[in-house]
Amino acid sequence: MKDAIVVFVGIGVLILLPLIFFGIRSIIESRKEKDSRYLLLRLSGTILACAVVIILLFYIYNFTIEYQLPLVAERYIKKEAYALLEEQGWETDGVSVYFSENVYDNEDGTKTIYIEFQGAEESNYISLDMKMVGNRWEVNPPPNVITVDDEEYPEINRRFYSVGIKLAR
Repeated sequence: MKDAIVVFVGIGVLILLPLIFFGIRSIIESRKEKDSRYLLLRLSGTILACAVVIILLFYIYNFTIEYQLPLVAERYIKKEAYALLEEQGWETDGVSVYFSENVYDNEDGTKTIYIEFQGAEESNYISLDMKMVGNRWEVNPPPNVITVDDEEYPEINRRFYSVGIKLAR
């Protein structure tokens, strides 16, 4: 989710800088020419355009974090993982969280993402089933705890990537 914030801030800066420079240039030109007839119009247009861009970026950011399945899973894990680990009696200190590189389709239309909790002593796995509701993903609670052999879940033998989540109470 941090990456999404960085991307949207970068996009915002790249879009807003030319608009802001246009407003500054309008002020400088008006002072040089001592003509302020259109200064207020240009500045209000610049401020309005900046406000529209900022609102649009917030809307698109919120849509993105609710529409991208790994981002929805990341938010769910940030809220629920610590309680889940304690409930299962798993290690909770210094645990790194990894998501499966692939998202798997299920026959009922839901999708599954596998999550690895890697501690100092052991690695534990869960799977989150998610369904699309409107234009957003929702987690079907509770998560499925994987307690069987790796052979029954070949998905957990594939690549996982770190998501940089810090578990907290």
